[in-house]
Formats: sequence, structure tokens, C-alpha cells
Amino acid sequence: MLDALIVGFVPAEIVWTIRDNMVAASRVVKRAQRRFVYAQDDAHAAPALHLLTASDMLKGEAVPDRKFMVHRVNPEDDNPYGTGLGLQLYWPVFFKRKGILS
Repeated sequence: MLDALIVGFVPAEIVWTIRDNMVAASRVVKRAQRRFVYAQDDAHAAPALHLLTASDMLKGEAVPDRKFMVHRVNPEDDNPYGTGLGLQLYWPVFFKRKGILS
């Protein structure tokens, strides 16, 4: 989940189990970013998380409530995915490692 600090957002699936007649989260599994998009069903509503499937590769299918959680860094109105530190740090680290060759 701390990967979100670099890349902007990380989706994770919550796996639920029943213990002592109570529903509890047994584990949280990180999922691939490329499988998720934010889609806006209504122009006045906030974008919602959708899972890309073989039957709907463009908009995706809405995910159930309390099944996925998303760690986002600096989400904004025009960018619900967030902007991680990797956006600002890529070029300085690249030039530090490679150097500027003449």
C-alpha cells in the first residue's frame, strides 16, 4: 500500500472471513493498477472505482462496497488517481543515475 506514495494510487482487495459468528477482514491483497479505472456515471457525482473486465474493457464494472480499498496520494477533481512522488522525482533520479553525457 505504500507504493501509492510513488505511483499515486494502489487498489487492494479485502478478503472477508467469518470468525466467531462475526465478519472480519482476513487479509488485504494488492491488485494491479492497470485493472482499475475511475468512471463517472453522473456529471454531478464523484468518480467511482471500476474494475476492467473482458466484457467491458473501456468503462469497467462497478466494484461492490467494502470489497476494495484504494490508497491515493494527492487526488484532485480532475485527477482522481492521485499524483505520487514519482511524477516529480523521475527526471532528477534519472539524470543523477545516468549523468548528462556529452
